[in-house]
Amino acid sequence: MDPKCERYWPEKGSELEVGDLSVTLEAETKVKEVASLTRRRIRISRGVGERRENKEEAEEAQEFEQFHLTSWPDFGVTDSPRPLVRLVGMVRGAGPPPPGNILVHCSAGVGRTGTFISLYRLTEEVDKKWNGSGGSDSGGNGETLDVFKTVLALRRDRGQMVRKAKLFDL
Repeated sequence: MDPKCERYWPEKGSELEVGDLSVTLEAETKVKEVASLTRRRIRISRGVGERRENKEEAEEAQEFEQFHLTSWPDFGVTDSPRPLVRLVGMVRGAGPPPPGNILVHCSAGVGRTGTFISLYRLTEEVDKKWNGSGGSDSGGNGETLDVFKTVLALRRDRGQMVRKAKLFDL
């Protein structure tokens, strides 16, 4: 069986070059609270290879963090929602990202990715609506949290997202 996706980061201490890009794994740690979660810091540099010889062109670099959850099977659900909830919490706690700097992917980009994006959006809504209101079913202004409506709104931009009912059960 062919792999669903290829590894796009190198082993620790090595560099992966693709065209004029260089990918380096700066750090990798297993997350103690979630056995199936690994956190990586990856650096992508532009201006390698032939361009490296030209000193006039400065190297451009971008670092990002990758959170890799391996316990969520393709076309399935996790045994417990905790790894996903903790993953969302860790990504949100990694700092406020500049617009457009969160990349989420799975093999097809709809099931697991859609569930993560939905939970991320819902936790943002909870923070905005309830913000310490004691966890009642409605926010301070009488609003409720509508999971189906949130997923439906997200599906306008990402068709087929969260297609299976069992993903709602997480």
